[in-house]
Amino acid sequence: MKRLLLGFSRALRHLIPGLILTASISGNAQAATTHGALRMEVMAAPNLVVDSNVESPSSYSPRAAHFGVKITNTGATPLTDIYVKMGNLTNTSTGAGTPGTYPVTTVPAVPAIGYSGTFFFTHEGTAADATRYLPSLAAGASTTVYWLVSYPLKDSNEKSVTAAANVTTDDLRLDYDVWVQATDGVTPRLVYDECHATCRNEISAAAN
Repeated sequence: MKRLLLGFSRALRHLIPGLILTASISGNAQAATTHGALRMEVMAAPNLVVDSNVESPSSYSPRAAHFGVKITNTGATPLTDIYVKMGNLTNTSTGAGTPGTYPVTTVPAVPAIGYSGTFFFTHEGTAADATRYLPSLAAGASTTVYWLVSYPLKDSNEKSVTAAANVTTDDLRLDYDVWVQATDGVTPRLVYDECHATCRNEISAAAN
């Protein structure tokens, strides 16, 4: 889904003092994690660590995170031809999307925020890595798939994407989608979740 977001919530319109942001979102729901015997659960922390001294040249902040999804077959027969994807889901009916390419968050240049620009996750590895194929999953079995993504720490003017250290509402939020397609007998299944993670001002040593 395409978003024009500052990162506070998924909504069609955000109102901040003196600023209106609009968002265009395709798709019709935010999550459908069970379909027939196919079930998924996203396994990821809600926050991304940005070192409190990231604007200093001496700072070495974390800049990548692992995201995972647990896939479970709750049925009595195997699931087959399972495709597990992470990126930007554009059609929640057909499962069309761009694995490995993530929704863009656009932050306007306003003094109250301090940073600005366009921001998104970067998939580590090739785009093909964002799609994982599992030939089958036995009845009652589960498996977990992980990906590594990196995230921005500063804007083009070297300003931290967490803005004011003592305020959390202006922290950058980055969106990503996870979706799984499988065949349940002869029936196609699709589950998905629209997710996000928020960049937080932290002391790296304490966070790690």
